[in-house]
Amino acid sequence: MNEDGNTSRPRYFGAVYMPLIEAGFRAEAERLAQKWGGLKRYVPGVDHLRPTSPLARLIGYEAARVLAEAFGPSHLYFARGADRGHLKARIVHALDRGLRPREIAQETGASEEWVRRVRATIGMEPFTRWDAAAHG
Repeated sequence: MNEDGNTSRPRYFGAVYMPLIEAGFRAEAERLAQKWGGLKRYVPGVDHLRPTSPLARLIGYEAARVLAEAFGPSHLYFARGADRGHLKARIVHALDRGLRPREIAQETGASEEWVRRVRATIGMEPFTRWDAAAHG
């Protein structure tokens, strides 16, 4: 189920969640995206993973082991999971309104980087408010 309660549209997850989803831990990926989405957090190596580690307490030891095997030990950025189509539409609409990436990120809950990527995929040039004033 998506954050908006809709089960018909798939929720988008960044690449860091794929090992979990492929191993059958979709609910754990949802929980991880909800709690750690937008943050950079430590994933221990398999040899140092403990049931008491923050990651294991959040998603369970077996799911944490999947991430530890795939990425540990390292600090990872956990993207915010979102209904990709809905979020992208909101970002495009905000870009059309002339908002800057930081403002859009604050308004939508997306990262500034994701806003810039969306802007690039639709072929929109970086926007500056001073362009309009300069060309009066």
